[in-house]
Amino acid sequence: PPERYLHGMAGAGGSVWVYGGRTEYGNKHSEDGGLWQYVISSKVWGGSSTTSPERAPALSHHAMTAAGTFLFIFSGLRGNGMATATNDLYQINLCDGTTGQYCPNSRSESVPCPAGSYCNGQSPFPVSCPQGSYCPQSSSSPYPCPGGHRCTTPDTMEVCRAGTYCPVN
Repeated sequence: PPERYLHGMAGAGGSVWVYGGRTEYGNKHSEDGGLWQYVISSKVWGGSSTTSPERAPALSHHAMTAAGTFLFIFSGLRGNGMATATNDLYQINLCDGTTGQYCPNSRSESVPCPAGSYCNGQSPFPVSCPQGSYCPQSSSSPYPCPGGHRCTTPDTMEVCRAGTYCPVN
């Protein structure tokens, strides 16, 4: 990342994350909205120098901490040319997973949700499939057990034997 100061920094998922801060070009300074990742094992920087709708605006003088796969950014000066103070709280999910996936052990790489659970993007871990529902691998929500089938466990759906009745759950 470009040189900066008054930024936030936190460790999560085997990486150090840097957000925002103040950069200088000549005798002018401005707040930055980039999120940068330093992967500790490979000693490599990566990231973006641009903001996105999911992230906080360009900030400096802010606090930042990590919990699980989330970064939390609080307060600071917003870079709008007048350095307006804010007391907003922003949350960034470091997990690159989509629905049907999750990030175990605070890693930023996602893996498929296991059968018998669903991963809806709202929780950093799989949620147990409710009784009477069916959740195959990579489920983003539980499916009701359909008529003509039995769901004896949350990850098993069997066709009912001929001559038996299996109602929709």
